[in-house]
Amino acid sequence: MKPVYLVKPSMAYRDAYLAFYEEWSRSGEPMISWVITKDPSDFEGMVQYHGGIQDTSFVEENGNVVLRFWISL
Repeated sequence: MKPVYLVKPSMAYRDAYLAFYEEWSRSGEPMISWVITKDPSDFEGMVQYHGGIQDTSFVEENGNVVLRFWISL
């Protein structure tokens, strides 16, 4: 089994993220968490937004805790 890591958002994950996003979009399944509903066409801007936040998590108004890391396999 491959190890799973939490990684800080970066341009190094662009291709993998876009593939993930396109696959999920094509599936027609609802995207859970507002973070992944954002259009990643400005991927560099998205990475700067997520990577520039010092806190590793925050709580949404509905009480959900959102981590500011991505999962890497």
